[in-house]
Amino acid sequence: MTDIHSRAPLGDLRAVHTGTGTTREDCEHMSSCRTDHRSRTIGTAILTALLAGIIVMTGSTGTAYGQQEWLISQSFTGEVQTYVDVVSYRNLQDPSQTYVEIYYAFDRKNMTFIELPDAPGTFSSLWTIETVVETEIGDRVKWDSWPTLFQTTDPAETEKPTTIFDIYRLYLTPGTYRFITTVTDKNSQLQNNTRIGVDRRTVVIPDFSSSQLTISDIEFTVRLGQAASPNKFVKNGLQVIPNPLRVFGLNIPTMSFYAEVYGLSEPTGTGGEQNTYTRSVYIEGLNVDHRHVFEDQVTKQIRATNDLIAISDLNPLMIPSGDYFLYVEIVDNATGQRAVRRKPFNIFSEVQSVEADELSSINMTTDAIVRLRNEITYLATTAELEEFDRLNPEDMRIFLINFWTARDTTPETSENEFRQTILQRFNHANDNFVTPTQPEGWKTDQGRIWIVYGTPDDIEPHIMDIGNKPWVEWIYYQLGDQGRRTFIFADTSGGFGAYILLHSDVMGEMQNPQWKEELGIPPQ
Repeated sequence: MTDIHSRAPLGDLRAVHTGTGTTREDCEHMSSCRTDHRSRTIGTAILTALLAGIIVMTGSTGTAYGQQEWLISQSFTGEVQTYVDVVSYRNLQDPSQTYVEIYYAFDRKNMTFIELPDAPGTFSSLWTIETVVETEIGDRVKWDSWPTLFQTTDPAETEKPTTIFDIYRLYLTPGTYRFITTVTDKNSQLQNNTRIGVDRRTVVIPDFSSSQLTISDIEFTVRLGQAASPNKFVKNGLQVIPNPLRVFGLNIPTMSFYAEVYGLSEPTGTGGEQNTYTRSVYIEGLNVDHRHVFEDQVTKQIRATNDLIAISDLNPLMIPSGDYFLYVEIVDNATGQRAVRRKPFNIFSEVQSVEADELSSINMTTDAIVRLRNEITYLATTAELEEFDRLNPEDMRIFLINFWTARDTTPETSENEFRQTILQRFNHANDNFVTPTQPEGWKTDQGRIWIVYGTPDDIEPHIMDIGNKPWVEWIYYQLGDQGRRTFIFADTSGGFGAYILLHSDVMGEMQNPQWKEELGIPPQ
């Protein structure tokens, strides 16, 4: 798992207003707020393979260590399947009003496309999202609606599964509210067959005004990491793309979430000592007898009284399918105060085999051979790769079986856990490190480091540093027998997110003592 830090503690570093949308920070200076009319799309269909046949948990009215569950009820009707999540945070400017984010996700493929009569060959879809917020007795406290238009000249795009993400922000007085979201396929109205999807949910908006230690709601995400540029999904310098389905596994092979902690002790005690807190992250099954601990009482230094939790790369694929609660527990070691927050989610973990049997039966097409070679590129020696390239397809198959078998760290088990780990890293690199000039993330410097050395223990983004080029530091607390080691990546593409390795203190990697000077970082 990766513990991702923003450049500064919560409240000290804020997302930048882009001019095309409203950030949380803009909301904290307005009586009401909303996002821009443009939705976020992820063309690789991260969610769409999970949309059908999965029952998503809707929450519980029970308690978790004395804390009330916030989602009381939920229902959906209609033809445009829509997924919604409501997440609450402390309003740092006025804690008496709770800051609320509403997340939306649906498949663009479900929308009706029409060919524009005045532009032959151009296909267009148009939808609206309407949000209504009411009190328990039906008094309307908020209404808003906005359209989104998508056009393409590629007919294949009209059938391509593409998940649309959107976000809406507002402030609410703590209490219980009904949230009604309606997504309307506007083009279907032209065919006298209006297609809509309506999500109704009753949610408790919590009161975060107390100075006691507490944790915000939990936001599950499909993407969590350093932000390459300002946009409406940036929180505290991090890119946080929500997962309103709260489903992981298969096409979302890593699990990540974002939350905030309030009411910690001051970073420095009265005697000048560094104050700390301990954090535990674990899951417990609702309809399956399974408990898994991701993090058990790990000690963290307190950076500020309000801070964030951003954890990515939890592996759900080795956990049985079912409905679970994720628990986050914080203990302030200076005061002994303890806070726990939990949220329901689903794991769908019917993983395709990656064992020798799969290599024995795979069809060795040209594309398959390229993929299988790519997966071993950073692990094999130059001589091994040259040998592989000289073989015919069937001998390549035998080579790969022997290659992975020789590296199996647990040969006594039926699975090759080492290959599973490498393939998960490889897929993560392809999903997360694509650049404008390199569409294959595994070929980038960040992709190579991720595959070879694994998930960093800590990631420190320096995206918003004034006067410096964007850069990020990956930290490994214990890298083999080398101890604590770091990698420095810099964005030399002018803000487009193409990070290259600039320096590392790992043996055999690039070492550049002048890296700070090249980035414009003043000497300390």
